[in-house]
Amino acid sequence: MFFSTSKCGTASTALRALATLALQSLGAFGINCHVQLRTPGETLTLTPEGPASPLEESVIEKLKDMERIFGFGSRLIINYDSVSLLLTNMPVADEALCGRIRDEASVIAETAELAVANINLRTDAVTRANELRELASASSLAIEELRGNYRELQGATRVEFETMANSIESMYVHLGLTNRQEFTISDTVRGAIDRVLTLFENSSELDQNFASIVAGLAKAGDYTVAQENAPVLSVELW
Repeated sequence: MFFSTSKCGTASTALRALATLALQSLGAFGINCHVQLRTPGETLTLTPEGPASPLEESVIEKLKDMERIFGFGSRLIINYDSVSLLLTNMPVADEALCGRIRDEASVIAETAELAVANINLRTDAVTRANELRELASASSLAIEELRGNYRELQGATRVEFETMANSIESMYVHLGLTNRQEFTISDTVRGAIDRVLTLFENSSELDQNFASIVAGLAKAGDYTVAQENAPVLSVELW
């Protein structure tokens, strides 16, 4: 008997589905079972009647750190790091049936442990993907702001240079310069202005590089796990 898992929805939904299937599989033997699944963010304890009572939870809490398999009277506890199965009505009068149920429950507990590990990995992947998307979004906003500031600076610089050149040329009438001298000064000033503005234009490649970085972050952040819309954990039993 083993679990075959497909894509799940939220971690909570997956845990509940996993616990329900464990209950159903043991219920087929007429066994009443309490299932506890533990993840870093949640502990779920489920019984055939629904969520466990505080008393039922406290029983498992006391037993979960005991041996891997521990029997006492008609009760049997099977413990893994993330999974505990408490069977409360073992058919102690039928030793062969008890052995079969114990073996089946052990397999269920072990495979549920692997399933919980997969749920944890999936949850971590979703968290990292969300963080990466948030980083890409924040970076995009910062780059867009930088682009806007850069364009404003470029425009303001062009206006200032043009104002300076016009001011210089307006002084020619008071300096008694020859036409050649005026031409030389204007050519020098406007040549320098053109070179500076050309540097501004060429630095747009840097802007494009930033845009490429943001695009790469956004593409990496496109990894999406549709937590709410994906099918609930499906389990097949053999």
